[in-house]
Amino acid sequence: MLHCLCAAGYLWLSLIRVVRMLQGLADGLALLTRAFAADPSHSGVLTALSHFSLLREDFGRALALARAAFASAEGDAQRAGALTLMARAYHALGQLREAQQAYQQVRRKRWLPSMRCQAAAGVAGCTCPIARHLSFRRV
Repeated sequence: MLHCLCAAGYLWLSLIRVVRMLQGLADGLALLTRAFAADPSHSGVLTALSHFSLLREDFGRALALARAAFASAEGDAQRAGALTLMARAYHALGQLREAQQAYQQVRRKRWLPSMRCQAAAGVAGCTCPIARHLSFRRV
């Protein structure tokens, strides 16, 4: 147990955990890449890669992967996941009308609770969950 005033010890422990997490992400991406090579039309793989691309702020790639996942989806849950990722990517790219349409399409199918982007409705200072979680930058 570290002394409560040993900031350097806590710093190094936190860095070790961050490195482990990053290594885990790298390993996960390597496995996803292998899965994509094995079956480039697998909806689950495309969805996971799209989500990973959003996390890396590669929004164009995330959108392309989400579209492909939507096209190859076999069930409502897969289509809802892909459509939600498409909406998040559109939102991050500043294409707010398209984002709103995608969210509404998911909502019409009752796949999502009510979610409305204030920026798409013309309200300054969008505070929706996507804006907060994706480090939203206006284009």
